[in-house]
Amino acid sequence: MVALTSSMTDEALKAIAASNARAIEALTESIRELRSGVAESQQEYQRDRAQLYSLMADSTQNQSRIYRVLENLDRRQGEIVDILRLVTQRLNDINE
Repeated sequence: MVALTSSMTDEALKAIAASNARAIEALTESIRELRSGVAESQQEYQRDRAQLYSLMADSTQNQSRIYRVLENLDRRQGEIVDILRLVTQRLNDINE
């Protein structure tokens, strides 16, 4: 940082002003890039969050389907047991 004194020439003051202007412009650009990065991060977060909820919904639907399949399997196993009992009973009746 340069201290301003009353003995500085116009050229020196112009050089300081130009340097300050470049520094301000660089800082402004850095802030703009940071804001852009933050906006992109927020969009990515929102996109990831939506995908997560979608996966959770799919998982819930798949779990529901699995329970329906298990229920159907249980019912069919019961039917098979009933059929085997009838076959066994008839075989016993024939063998008696």
